[in-house]
Amino acid sequence: MPNRSHRWLIAVLATGLVLRLAFVLSVRDRPLVGDEGSYDQIAWNLASGRGYSMGNRPEPAIPTASRGPGYILPLAASYRVAGHSKLAILIAQVFLDVTCIVLVWRIGRRLFGPALALGGAVLYAVYPPMILQSGGVLTETMVNASVLAALDAGLRWGLDGWRPGLPLSGLAMGICALNKPQLAPVAVLIVLAMRPALGSARFWGPALLQVALVAAVLAPWMVRNEMVFHRLIPGVTNGGVTFWGGTGPDHGRTIGGIGEPGVPASVRAAIRGMSESERDRYLYAEGIRVIRAAPGRFALLMFRKVARLWFNLGFDDPPSRGSLMLAAANAILIALGIVAVVTLKPPAPAVSLLVAMAVFFSIVHMIFFSTVRYSLPCYAYLFSFSGAELWRRLPRFGAHGAPISGGSSLDVMDAHS
Repeated sequence: MPNRSHRWLIAVLATGLVLRLAFVLSVRDRPLVGDEGSYDQIAWNLASGRGYSMGNRPEPAIPTASRGPGYILPLAASYRVAGHSKLAILIAQVFLDVTCIVLVWRIGRRLFGPALALGGAVLYAVYPPMILQSGGVLTETMVNASVLAALDAGLRWGLDGWRPGLPLSGLAMGICALNKPQLAPVAVLIVLAMRPALGSARFWGPALLQVALVAAVLAPWMVRNEMVFHRLIPGVTNGGVTFWGGTGPDHGRTIGGIGEPGVPASVRAAIRGMSESERDRYLYAEGIRVIRAAPGRFALLMFRKVARLWFNLGFDDPPSRGSLMLAAANAILIALGIVAVVTLKPPAPAVSLLVAMAVFFSIVHMIFFSTVRYSLPCYAYLFSFSGAELWRRLPRFGAHGAPISGGSSLDVMDAHS
């Protein structure tokens, strides 16, 4: 028979599932927007026999490495089986995101015990950006799942001595890198955070193993790119766009893609007729030129991009009411996480990993294009901390998270949903 914590977890999972299914079904017929279009086009070309390419029929298919295969391959498989409809992949993402709730709970259980771990699961289940991303043809849900799986396995290795945890975390981050190659270093951050528990002599071997595992997962993609483009492309050819766009080339305003209105006419003319890899190199160089032309402006923009990453603030346009509400909620979650570190005293390596990830994500997105959805893997891990502190403060729970007798677990869920 499941204990009370497990019954609560089942209720939380059911809630998360219902919220996500309801949202997905409500947006199933909306048109694709932004980055969704490129994922859809490549996947549909692959599913319909035109290869891993860009270009719509009757246009010629042009091989591409602008998007990694981690998300494209399952999306193409979905199209192959269910036709050119996004509903099947969105339903799959719903269940994958519910798995993320379990992973947040598993991490929280290891750090704070099974009762307080429920708080993190609840936060992930009801946090609006997680629900919204499950309804998009984007990599975010898969990235969250792979990062959380890597953190769960890495913490189990570092804190409990579970030896398979190290290679499993490396493989999970390799899968993540097939979607977002800039996050590959998180595999080494996991080992670095566990260094105090391992001892300095045992650091380099695990770190090198992580690098090797991530490289092994990326190797088939790298070989394919070498054969097609005759150039080493370990990640994607979209890096130049996100770097250049993040330098503020539109009079200090960032640009999310070369199709946006703010792209200077000189850049449009320069990249016309370039191959994908040539355009990537050109835009990296152009980004350096923009920084050199106004280094002070870029330095200020870097700090504004940190605000965008964590709070969806710091844009040129006034923030919407939704952005302000999200910023306030995120600030509260960060504050709860800090309090949890002080009052609940989780294992030091887990805290070091949280800090290392926050610093790493901030630095990466200070340099490249920044948007709040890129911070979701960090928030997912933070929920284990914030949720434990929040759950501890609920009136129906004791100081250590043990449910106080009286009332069913369903009554408590109803009272605090």
